[in-house]
Amino acid sequence: MKKIKKYGITDDTLNNIPIVDSKEGNFDKYKKDKKSTTWLIIENNQLRFLQQININNHKYCGFITEPYLLFLDYSKQLSLKIEIIEKSFSEKTTEIIELKEDFKLNLLEQETFDNYLVYKINFIMTIIMSLESYLNNLIPDTTTYNGINKQRIEKEFSIKQKLKDVVPLFKNIGDQKEYESKYSEILRLNNLRNDFAHLKTRAENNNMDSFLNDFESILKLNAKKEFNIVSEFISYVENLEYLSN
Repeated sequence: MKKIKKYGITDDTLNNIPIVDSKEGNFDKYKKDKKSTTWLIIENNQLRFLQQININNHKYCGFITEPYLLFLDYSKQLSLKIEIIEKSFSEKTTEIIELKEDFKLNLLEQETFDNYLVYKINFIMTIIMSLESYLNNLIPDTTTYNGINKQRIEKEFSIKQKLKDVVPLFKNIGDQKEYESKYSEILRLNNLRNDFAHLKTRAENNNMDSFLNDFESILKLNAKKEFNIVSEFISYVENLEYLSN
């Protein structure tokens, strides 16, 4: 998958675009600090978006990467940071808590433990953002579900609805059981993300903090494994053929 977002553009379209020498243009409104602007770059019948940001009297720019790939790459970076923290645990122990002769707890520095949790939480949030961004971008503009258009599907449908009901509208799901098995792993991770994001108490008269069960699930989560599950699922869907109209 290419990172830079590109669009094909026909010769007819190119011929109808007015061409003006940049030296004759007025760029005053694009010079102010903190100014952000989007430019279109056309080369070899391909259009790319270039975004500008002005900081400290300098004008910087960069080509736009698809959002889901930004999130996917960042979630991988987080998974690597999590591994690094785990490997440092033996050096970050401050005290031994002996509950029984054969059962001892190594108390970690609070900052290390907190960072470990935060990296895992950020990983979960980011990897799910990657998946949902991918699904929204994947849905063709003409897609409708029971009269609901693409824009409403993006905003109103859950990830489960998009995977279960919307993707099969335009992708050829050859093996339904295989497809459901793959996305069930995604839904499990998404449920954890939703539970923690909203911190909802699961039962009445719950005397414990509502986030403790979520923290347990987060702590035992294998970020590298979860990253592979999501990235492999995206590749799997990418390789499914589109249904013919």
